[in-house]
Amino acid sequence: MKAIGYKNNLPIENIESLQDITLDTPKAKGRDILVEIKAISVNPADYKVRAGMPVEGDGWKVIGWDAAGIVKEVSQNILKYSSDTIIVVVSNPMDTMTYLTLNSTGLPKN
Repeated sequence: MKAIGYKNNLPIENIESLQDITLDTPKAKGRDILVEIKAISVNPADYKVRAGMPVEGDGWKVIGWDAAGIVKEVSQNILKYSSDTIIVVVSNPMDTMTYLTLNSTGLPKN
């Protein structure tokens, strides 16, 4: 999967402070859902939060607060409680994410 991440807390002016990277696609586990992100941005919160979040080990720290995507996988722990799917959108801005959810799922508006 493609992502935006960092290995070191470098000044934001440094070309390596945020990098386009490719990682293995994760699997949904526990209470997770896997969302295939179709659009993402880096906003001021990303670079400010990044400054105080060091990376543990040799891995990458993936950031991104603003994203839109499609649910691709739901963990079995969630599926065992419900055979039907209800999508709850928790986001800011709510209007944009609700619009994208309605248009991508075909769910009724109420």
